Amino acid sequence: MNDYLDITASELLKELNNFFMIDTYDGAETGFWVNSKALTDKHYWMDGDNKVEIIKELSPSHPHAEYSYKITLLSPEDGNVLLLEYDGVNKRIQTFRRGDWVNRLYRYFYRKERCYLQDRAEDPNFQLIEY
Repeated sequence: MNDYLDITASELLKELNNFFMIDTYDGAETGFWVNSKALTDKHYWMDGDNKVEIIKELSPSHPHAEYSYKITLLSPEDGNVLLLEYDGVNKRIQTFRRGDWVNRLYRYFYRKERCYLQDRAEDPNFQLIEY
């Protein structure tokens, strides 16, 4: 695993894209999604005692643009801390706070991806392509 000082924001954005391609739908919501729900995907990650919110959004006015991402450390005592903000329409990183949280988030993504691929490998309709 890379040291967090070596990890760039573009590498993190690539991992976010890969992470949100994994089907994480748990079946809790039924019926049709409204447009705002279809354009926004939220995921919560527990980093020790801290709760981190990861949001992926697509701009309704620019449907062919890249996704925008926002990662926020939710802390009611100290106030919320914005860790990453990426504007997909203008392709600009607005905020990127370096720290060890990046390394922990990478490990979390890696474990989620491995678990997903192991679960899918048992499905006869799924074929893993090795590169």
